[in-house]
Amino acid sequence: MCLIFTQCRPQSLDERMNYAAEHGILDLSGLAIKEIPTEVWQMSGLTQLNLGQNQLETLPPDIGKLQQLESLILYDNRLQDLPGELAQLPKLKHLNIGKNQIRSLPDVVAKLPALAELTWTHSDLSVLPDALWAMSGLTHLHLNNNKISSLPPGIGQLANLKGLFIFQNQLQSLPPEIGRLSQLQVISASSNQIRELPAEIGQLLNLTMLELWGNQLTGLPASIGDLENLSSLQLSKNQLRQLPQELGRLRMLANLELHDNQLRTLPETVGGMASLQVLMLAHNPLENLPPQLAELPKLIGISISAGQGHSIPEALRTRSGLKVVEE
Repeated sequence: MCLIFTQCRPQSLDERMNYAAEHGILDLSGLAIKEIPTEVWQMSGLTQLNLGQNQLETLPPDIGKLQQLESLILYDNRLQDLPGELAQLPKLKHLNIGKNQIRSLPDVVAKLPALAELTWTHSDLSVLPDALWAMSGLTHLHLNNNKISSLPPGIGQLANLKGLFIFQNQLQSLPPEIGRLSQLQVISASSNQIRELPAEIGQLLNLTMLELWGNQLTGLPASIGDLENLSSLQLSKNQLRQLPQELGRLRMLANLELHDNQLRTLPETVGGMASLQVLMLAHNPLENLPPQLAELPKLIGISISAGQGHSIPEALRTRSGLKVVEE
């Protein structure tokens, strides 16, 4: 019996092909191949094909023969375009074209009828094509590790989007149109240059995770308190000096990361965050924290800077089950 996955996974090309014939999943990643074995195109039952981390310069038109394909990973090759035959794949849901030489969206991508998740990362993108916003069936869009400086208003047309991953770019703001994405559950926009958030972000009532650490935020809009389903808010390594009172309305929030900012205290309304479990405050010039923190029934952990223990209310310091970490 194999207990470690990496030891179980087929390693040689023959082993991988045999595994694919039985399971419908073919992993040809990391083999430094320049051409795809012709036998692949006879595997009509393939549902997943991983061709990542190779030296492919073209994807053959034969790709259109894999009618059952649902996932195609082309990450880290030398591709500049994709064949039109890709549009013949009626079940393709997941497509990864990141870290290639694809600088503009191939026309065929917008023609994929079932595409729900597009990954286009590590591609030196600075401007996003209008065709992207016409892909209304997308539920997850990965654009991280590029050079994108702005999101066009067109992003508001992706009505079914649930996850937007655009960290490590050069964004200075998020457009007001982001408020139209009523199905959005995750925004990952850390490591950008975002200075402020639009008030419309409060319209994202299904949002559960908002990642914005490593930006240049100095404040938050009052509408942040409208995010009734938010469970994780990551705002570390910004320039926050104060937080809005409305933050206390986030009753579902379990994780609040605020370390490495300019905060001296928190609003008294934090006592309303009934689900809060972890509060990270280290590396702020804290002077005092509101006594209402002691009213949080689920709080189990607080991080502060070394020597700031005095800022924690006595009723909280003496509470059993609470772990205070000084960094």
